[in-house]
Amino acid sequence: MDLKKRLWQTIAKVRLRLTFEGLLRNMQKGLLYAVLSACVILFVSRLFVVPYYTNAALGAGTIAFIAMIAKAFVNRTTKIEALHKLDAYYPYNELVTVLTSENDENPLVQSLVKRAFEEKDQAFQRFKKRSKQLFLPKTMAFTACLSVFLIILLIFPAATQQEAKTIEDERAITKDMEERLDEFQKKELTELAKKELQELKNKLKDSDNAEQALRELVKKQQELKLEEKKLEQKQDLASSNGESLTASETKRLAELKDMNKELAKSASSAQSSLSKLGKPLDVNLQNTIANALNNSQSNASAGQNQSSASQNSNQAGQGQAGQNNGASQGSNQSNSGSGSSSQGNQGNNGTTGQGNSSGSGSGAGNGPGGSQSNGNGNGNGNGSGKGQGGGQGSGAGTGAGHRNLLAIPSRLGGTSSTTVDGGKLGEGKPIEEKGPVPTTKGEIQPYQEVVGSYKDSYMESTDRLQLPNDLQQMVQSYFTSIESTN
Repeated sequence: MDLKKRLWQTIAKVRLRLTFEGLLRNMQKGLLYAVLSACVILFVSRLFVVPYYTNAALGAGTIAFIAMIAKAFVNRTTKIEALHKLDAYYPYNELVTVLTSENDENPLVQSLVKRAFEEKDQAFQRFKKRSKQLFLPKTMAFTACLSVFLIILLIFPAATQQEAKTIEDERAITKDMEERLDEFQKKELTELAKKELQELKNKLKDSDNAEQALRELVKKQQELKLEEKKLEQKQDLASSNGESLTASETKRLAELKDMNKELAKSASSAQSSLSKLGKPLDVNLQNTIANALNNSQSNASAGQNQSSASQNSNQAGQGQAGQNNGASQGSNQSNSGSGSSSQGNQGNNGTTGQGNSSGSGSGAGNGPGGSQSNGNGNGNGNGSGKGQGGGQGSGAGTGAGHRNLLAIPSRLGGTSSTTVDGGKLGEGKPIEEKGPVPTTKGEIQPYQEVVGSYKDSYMESTDRLQLPNDLQQMVQSYFTSIESTN
């Protein structure tokens, strides 16, 4: 019957309104439970170290809210409940009678259906105007208080929460290294390379922190670099003999270069991330990572760097030799100006002489050359100071000058005059001490126990001496090979 269908349409509207009202109330309750769950997680994280506690709090709150929404849909109003709800606003409750009756041909039933249809609009308006509770004041008040408490917990983290954040950041660094390995594994690699990368990934996952994972990465990179060096030496030896490496060895060499380059970049990125976290690495590990990154560059760049380093070394040597010659000439000129000379004994290996002088003046001297050079020479020089010099040959010189050996300037704020010591220089004798030297007998220790201290001592000395990269890499590879065998 058309009238009944239109009555059921009105009941569907009632059902929709009732469902919305229930959903609104459950949303308010869900918001309360969500904030409460987040506060509980954050409070627990202040007592214990809980990594990813913010994600846990967000997840718990989201689950609580969704659970209340789901509960609203599960317990939504049914058709029969909506029917009885609307029937309560009919004068004589005839709506339930006509819609549940099966005898539609009965004149009494038809009369009741017509009457119910005429009353449906007034009944629906009375239903909408009924007293209903859409908002829950107490629930919203509790939610507001818990929200303030939640904000305080987030603004002022505890020491355990800061430690948990550090753990999260370190895990992110380790995860980044693993993702780099995953991307590299997608390339066409041999089974051996895939196996090595998989073993490295397993070690990274088992690492307690990011620094330990980085050490495993650097250790593997050094092992691969040592293998690469061996293959390059083998290639150079084969080239000198007019031969070449096998196809598998050539492919392995190219593969090792790519792997070393990728691992060096990953190690450098991890080092930068750890430094940003305020966890710098020790000097030895930093130097190893820097050397690995530098060695991963192209051979052309490496050759240019070596050529430039050689030129700089030669220029430094020439500059040092020029300084030595200039110092020797200045010493000879000072000796000539002071009016004193020294003679040396001539021999097959040249002659040596020592002399001390101080003062200022000018002079000229002529003399025959030594055993290595013959000729006459004239020299003029002005200088002051005290020094020692050595030369070859014998000669005599004359000059004029004063012997102001020492001058002491006046003190700040004083009025005393300068005093000069005009006495002659005397010859002293060295002081020798004789006696027994205490010695202790050393202990014999296995090489594996002391190789670590040797390595640390070497790395510290290389930092001070600034040895060439090739020499550093050679010794570093030596210690790496020992550690890998142990």
